[in-house]
Amino acid sequence: MWRFYLPLFTTTAAVALSQFLQKTVPRHVHPLAALMVIYGVAFLVSLGAYLCTPGRAELWTALGQVSWVSYALGFVILGFESGSLLAYRYGWKVSTYSMVVNAASGVLLLPMGMWVFREKLTSSHWLGALLCLGGLVLLAKK
Repeated sequence: MWRFYLPLFTTTAAVALSQFLQKTVPRHVHPLAALMVIYGVAFLVSLGAYLCTPGRAELWTALGQVSWVSYALGFVILGFESGSLLAYRYGWKVSTYSMVVNAASGVLLLPMGMWVFREKLTSSHWLGALLCLGGLVLLAKK
């Protein structure tokens, strides 16, 4: 059971902490300079964790097995992170920005899951999407 919920708790905590920290990046710091440091630290931590993993493949072998998806995801994550940094600089509140982004992306992922991954969606999924859309309207109001 914990294997099912642990990733949910880990991701939720990471997203909340990420949004909090992005809101506190000083305004005088260039967003791309901050992202270079952020991803440099992520690289070093990932490398260290990989080297400590038992039964791992040779580093170059493992890197050779990485597909185009990882490269594309790097661009997508850069968009997510730079978008968040800029949103806070342009006046979004930390109390609403992440909820708006997550609700909107959740609504976008419903048809994607249905068409691309052939997921079965129930009426409760669609009702939840409608509630998210209603929440988006309420949260995004200035």
